[in-house]
Amino acid sequence: MSNNMDESTWESYNEFYNELKTDKNSMDIFEDGLKCFSSYLCHASRDYAYNATYLPGFIEEFRIFIKAFSIKYEIAKALFEAAESYHNLTLKIDRYWLFETDENGKVKKSILGGPDFVSEKTLTIEGSILCDMQRYIYHEQYEMDKVELNKEKSNKVLSDKVVSDFKDFLDKHIPNNTKESGK
Repeated sequence: MSNNMDESTWESYNEFYNELKTDKNSMDIFEDGLKCFSSYLCHASRDYAYNATYLPGFIEEFRIFIKAFSIKYEIAKALFEAAESYHNLTLKIDRYWLFETDENGKVKKSILGGPDFVSEKTLTIEGSILCDMQRYIYHEQYEMDKVELNKEKSNKVLSDKVVSDFKDFLDKHIPNNTKESGK
């Protein structure tokens, strides 16, 4: 996917979850709509008929994912913002979000394929930066349990800590307070 498509998908997930959580019946409406859509696909394409239960089979998994996504996405955006002025940087969040800058500082944001770590009870931050021909590696894991208690306040506190920890790592390995690394 392209930068814009991935970011658009992220924003859509976030907006969709925000809409779902405002009405307790909205997830049921979504589930019913997905079943209807699946039935329509069977009608519209005979090739899909044997898969009538395929999409509805992912509803619970999606429900868990979208909730975790909405909490972690705010942290991911804060990390992206903190990292965008550094060069030669790679940042992976839950092995889902990928943020990269090249030697000129050009930013690329994308989705990593693979298993769903977003739904896990931890937030995993993996990063690396190339500076003076040396690569420095960052790896931290944060427990998400505490965020569930008071989402808005706890999420902000965790976000601030995650960003602060990552910026400390970056600043430690960038000489003379320049943000251009690898030169």
